[in-house]
Amino acid sequence: MSFEKLLLRRMVTPGGRHVRTSPNGGAVFGTDIGASRRENQDRLCGLLIHGQQDRPSRFYAALADGMGGMSDGAGCASLTLASFADFLIANRQYPLRRGLEDAAKHANRRVHSVYGGRGGATLSVIAIESGGAIIGLNVGDSRIYTRQALGWASETVDDTLEARFGAEGRGLIQFIG
Repeated sequence: MSFEKLLLRRMVTPGGRHVRTSPNGGAVFGTDIGASRRENQDRLCGLLIHGQQDRPSRFYAALADGMGGMSDGAGCASLTLASFADFLIANRQYPLRRGLEDAAKHANRRVHSVYGGRGGATLSVIAIESGGAIIGLNVGDSRIYTRQALGWASETVDDTLEARFGAEGRGLIQFIG
């Protein structure tokens, strides 16, 4: 069984509040339906990849949010994180930025291959390397924020017509799948 399939098996089903860890403790998955929804299409994953030889250790915090109004948003979010994490683990030798970008492209291909463009998810990731490098990746309209002296500030721009081009409409121009 592939590592991606093992990760998918550990993902939680919609509803309630859940936290699960992978068998080796290197990944944590979580979800919380909140107070107002019947189905939760959000998935959260924390992944620690220990460095080997001269390579630094890396920690990834990733959020995938299934696309409402499309097919199986919860399944798309789960597949997004599982394929994203699987790629990072298999390609741990990649430089940090390239690994993030290629893992997102891999997740996009996997979700599209399963759902044929009828389903998708947003993806936001923060990666921290033991050497001190911190980098973020964002696809869609789930945002990455940082704490500032006067509150929180968004570090990302939504992939919508309005945010990117000033056009009317909130439709996403980019998402996983």
